[in-house]
Amino acid sequence: MAFAGDFGPYLGWGYLIPVLIYMAVVLKILLPQTKEMTVPVLAYVLVLTVFMWQASGRGWTLAGNSPALALLGAVLFVLSDTILAYNRFVKALKFERFFTMLTYWLAQVLLALSV
Repeated sequence: MAFAGDFGPYLGWGYLIPVLIYMAVVLKILLPQTKEMTVPVLAYVLVLTVFMWQASGRGWTLAGNSPALALLGAVLFVLSDTILAYNRFVKALKFERFFTMLTYWLAQVLLALSV
């Protein structure tokens, strides 16, 4: 709702398609490894998909720095969770903690600056 509050829910399909492609690739990699966590992973990916869709729509529809900062923050947040999930379910990554936290905190700063 935070990303749609100033212009209502964004329903443009153009920004959903790249998000769906990215999430489909992520799920193709993750799902064979998630076992009993499959349903929670699917639910969380659905939430992230809507989050990115709304941030994308807002970022490209509204003028000014706030929507752009929120979009970049959303992208970094999703990247952070992607790194975290890959490390958790697929393969341990060298320096995973550093890159997960770097992208997470940069995302938080950008999201906060967008308000």
